[in-house]
Amino acid sequence: MSKRIFVAGIEVLSDRNATVAYVSLFDEKPKLPMIRVTGSTKREPGDVYDEAIAMDLAVGRALSKLGRKLQRRGTNNVTAATQEQNKTRVLAAIRKTQRRVRVEHPERVLLPLDDIKNLYGKKAARRAASRRGVSWPTPQLRGPGDPADPSRKS
Repeated sequence: MSKRIFVAGIEVLSDRNATVAYVSLFDEKPKLPMIRVTGSTKREPGDVYDEAIAMDLAVGRALSKLGRKLQRRGTNNVTAATQEQNKTRVLAAIRKTQRRVRVEHPERVLLPLDDIKNLYGKKAARRAASRRGVSWPTPQLRGPGDPADPSRKS
């Protein structure tokens, strides 16, 4: 179990009509403010002026805001961690399925190059032909005088 110490600093500014409280939460190790929030009160006409009440309200509102902000931050961190964990689980399931498919169905289905051309375009068909070690498109025979004609005798 680890132990972290936090320090809250509270500043209160007050006059006859308004009071503002600034609350800063510090992590003791780096001495940097983690969160800063404000809380305020305002005296309406006809209200009795009482500095202690105004200060209590302003500090209480600031601390409430600080609590909500910390809870929201914690919830967001848990949500992000859960999403990352779910993403890892999904990727693991996909890899497992891919391995099982490779083992159960080692033979690959080779589409005819013309079908690949129709579905994915000429570049994809050329790449597939190159991987298979064949030429594509296959040369068309033009007739008896064509040098590629197999019936021609040399």
